[in-house]
Amino acid sequence: MTIEVTAGTCLVEAGRLSLRHFTPDDADFIHELLSEPGWLRFIGDRGVDSRESALAFIRDKLVPAYRSRGLGFLAVERRSDGERVGMCGLVKRDWLEDADLGYALLARHEGYGYAIEAACGVLRHARERCGLSRLAAIVDPDNTRSRLLLERLGFERDGEVTPPDEAVPLCLYRFALGPSATTGD
Repeated sequence: MTIEVTAGTCLVEAGRLSLRHFTPDDADFIHELLSEPGWLRFIGDRGVDSRESALAFIRDKLVPAYRSRGLGFLAVERRSDGERVGMCGLVKRDWLEDADLGYALLARHEGYGYAIEAACGVLRHARERCGLSRLAAIVDPDNTRSRLLLERLGFERDGEVTPPDEAVPLCLYRFALGPSATTGD
């Protein structure tokens, strides 16, 4: 399924949040998010060290995923004021059998329940609009908050996986999306 890339249009509503495609207007936010200590520690340095490299990341990494696979990371905004709090979405990695749920928040927005709300919205979107029946998630073993969030969502640990060109294995989780899947709605 291919999703039309529409700048600024809400694709998913999830509680207090709206999720939409990233656009070039999000460059400063992407730069800030990908420079966060938590991002660098648990996800890794993506070389986004300026507004220009953030624009290139949006253009070369985020937007192509929307067009080629109909999946991708979405900007997560508070509906009350439009402030961007993080990203959440689905990616299809060549080395994983299933699409992968991913999320990240700016540190100042952690602890307010935004990650679980955004993830529940993406799970619903995956089932209802993308027609997926199963998802994966990968997480650094030291990222306790993310592991607990996945377990709270209903993901089950399924061993480890080592990404190509990486030395450290990641925890692998799986989640069955069926008509009876619990997504917090």
